[in-house]
Amino acid sequence: MAELVNHTQRIYRESERARHEFFWKHVKTDSLANFTASTRPFREYFREQTVGVFTNTTLPANPRSRKIFDEPKWTGYEMVLDVFPDVFAWGYLLLPKDLQPGERRPVVVCQHGLEGVPNDVVTADTASQGYHYYRAFAVRLAERGFVVFAPHNPYRGGDSFRVLQRKANPLGKSLFGIITAQHDRILDWLSEQPFVSAERIGLYGLSYGGKTAMRVPALLERYTLSICSADFNEWVRKNIAVDYPGVTCS
Repeated sequence: MAELVNHTQRIYRESERARHEFFWKHVKTDSLANFTASTRPFREYFREQTVGVFTNTTLPANPRSRKIFDEPKWTGYEMVLDVFPDVFAWGYLLLPKDLQPGERRPVVVCQHGLEGVPNDVVTADTASQGYHYYRAFAVRLAERGFVVFAPHNPYRGGDSFRVLQRKANPLGKSLFGIITAQHDRILDWLSEQPFVSAERIGLYGLSYGGKTAMRVPALLERYTLSICSADFNEWVRKNIAVDYPGVTCS
């Protein structure tokens, strides 16, 4: 056991230098164009080698919708988009009612956290657990005139999604490989809509949604803005270091 602990702690201590040699020394920060060009190979590498790419046959989006909200300033629809066999993307689309014909608005993709659903970022029910954490921030954005899409990410169901993650790992995949494919399809569909400014699509995520904000836009360049909220901790150190002060073991 001591040998295993010493091995993992040594690798952890060396990881900063390894990151510099592998990544940071090759990234050019003198201009946006050079940064984009120098990081593109790493986007491809991390998506293929770390997050994992599913090579299943991609299906047509086949969008389905139903109207579920009709509020004074916005209308809400539940959307379903096919990705590949047995995998679909779904979420809530909120459209401001003052949208004019031919007008294209920026989009904020509002990502819920662990064990959440799209309704959590929309509900104004102050007694609900969702409102306690999210304060209906998707609605506040729609009321300010943004087009909003609140997708579902499959990190819910207790240990069920962790079992899915463990099944994916031996295949060189991960849960975020599925999530990235779902977001890719959502971006496909949003970019085609006449009310969307495709060059202005951002992602705001809270908690596990913050993890999404750190991972997915780093891989999908069509996200032009990313905000990670309420996920500010040393996740890697917390999982690896035996002397991390933020976790008490008993």
